[in-house]
Amino acid sequence: MGFTTADYLVMQARLSRAAESFGAPQKARDDGTLESDLQAQILAALDGLGADCWYVWHRTDKRTTCKRGTPDIVGAYKGRAFAVEVKRPGKGPTPVQAGELMLAKKAGAVVGVATSVKEAMAIVMG
Repeated sequence: MGFTTADYLVMQARLSRAAESFGAPQKARDDGTLESDLQAQILAALDGLGADCWYVWHRTDKRTTCKRGTPDIVGAYKGRAFAVEVKRPGKGPTPVQAGELMLAKKAGAVVGVATSVKEAMAIVMG
């Protein structure tokens, strides 16, 4: 199957999303990087999976209409749902976030907390 109009639109949306600012200053990770930088790296890795991967990312620096505790990245890869909560090393999800991850897992999604791109991709790919 060739490159379709839908593939083009997905590519444009992802390029647009990648150009967005990640907003307000955040605390640096133990290695000096920001959690928003890690999120950007994970999103770029997901974009690299092409049309087999669909996701939404929830900004953490602005008010949102998402349910409280919604994981940072929710999507599907090759027909399997996933939910990833991004955290700095040594940090864990809040009780509300842990509860939402549990509900997503109970509903059949692959879930996890990622402190690196490698961990996030392992969650996504199962």
